[in-house]
Amino acid sequence: MSQNPFTAHPHANGETYGEHFGIAVGVGRQLMVAALAAFTHALMPFLYPTTASDKIRALNHCLDRNDRDGLRHKASPVSQD
Repeated sequence: MSQNPFTAHPHANGETYGEHFGIAVGVGRQLMVAALAAFTHALMPFLYPTTASDKIRALNHCLDRNDRDGLRHKASPVSQD
């Protein structure tokens, strides 16, 4: 019996299809905001000087900690200690 392609990857990560969908959409939304900040910064370097890199660091931190809520909604900035 072959695995369902819609559920194999989510189940391999301990998630349902719906949970995985929500997390993936949340990450995608946060990356689009970061991309918009980066494009704006490219045109006007005085705006959003660290927004994109801060968001990417925050998302990576959430991935490392398996913080699904942060990935789904809003990854918090990582302290630079």
